Amino acid sequence: MFYHCNTHVPSQMSSTLETFKPRAASFWPPSVLSTLGLPFALGGFILTTVTQGIIIKCTAAKEATLQPATLYTISFSHYVVRARWFLNIAEVPYVEISNAPVLHWTVIRKATGGKSQSVPILVLPSRKVLPSSDAILDHIVGQEGQSWLIPTEEAKALCDELSKSFGVAVRAFGYMRLMSCKEGCAFLKSTLMRTAPTFWQKVTIFLPFPAIRGLMIKHMCLDRVESYNWARGVIIEVFDQMDKLLADGRPFLAGNRVSALDVTFASLAYPVLLPDETQSLLGDIDDPRNPVEFKKAVLALRSTKAGQHALKLFKDAGAGAILPK
Repeated sequence: MFYHCNTHVPSQMSSTLETFKPRAASFWPPSVLSTLGLPFALGGFILTTVTQGIIIKCTAAKEATLQPATLYTISFSHYVVRARWFLNIAEVPYVEISNAPVLHWTVIRKATGGKSQSVPILVLPSRKVLPSSDAILDHIVGQEGQSWLIPTEEAKALCDELSKSFGVAVRAFGYMRLMSCKEGCAFLKSTLMRTAPTFWQKVTIFLPFPAIRGLMIKHMCLDRVESYNWARGVIIEVFDQMDKLLADGRPFLAGNRVSALDVTFASLAYPVLLPDETQSLLGDIDDPRNPVEFKKAVLALRSTKAGQHALKLFKDAGAGAILPK
């Protein structure tokens, strides 16, 4: 549904989001990246290898004491926020093991028997692996007394579509905004450093960051106008669709009670809304390192009925429902 965007676009949101011009290397020219890339990458590889060994040993020791469930995460991932929110709503006990991006791959592959390297992953006491926030939601809904989270088939279908396309679009849009200028890269690097759980992971992120940025831009096609236009289109269409659902005065997206649809939309939208409750994850909207155009886009999305609804959900839930334990 969200891959072809022909819906009406609110003028304020449209004009604000259109101002962005993707570019690959605004302050690290290709010649510099190619010169620095090899030593940075080599240093990063050595540090990553050492760090991964430490992570696996520490994780194994921690797992021995972890019951009843283990949630593997990147702390600021919007899919992780979604999983935490579901688990806390359903009062499912768990312990969280967080790692920095890229450095999480070895741990996740070990936990899933090589079947996945993405987060979140929930490992149950039975050692059954739930490899996504979708799988975690399905598991919770299947438990006694939790079916209320999915009140209708339509709500379930919308949850699935938001997870498959909207979440990906928000991630791409956020990275493109932050990686397109020096201020944004400084903010992103600060976020990665702040949320890395160990000293070694902080060092591993700090040293090769310029090369990592260049590789991410290339791998995720963050310098392509068509990638930006797709992400922008999906975000606008979803916010417009949520606005229409709320237009009849209903208090929640699927009726008179909060549901998985509300949690899914709010959690996956948080990187482009930056609620106060998530400041420790992705920072404050007033952080001076935020690109000016990114801040304008956030304020435009906040001003919509859907944006206000999501911000209220975060406020009502409180930081305890969405932040790492």
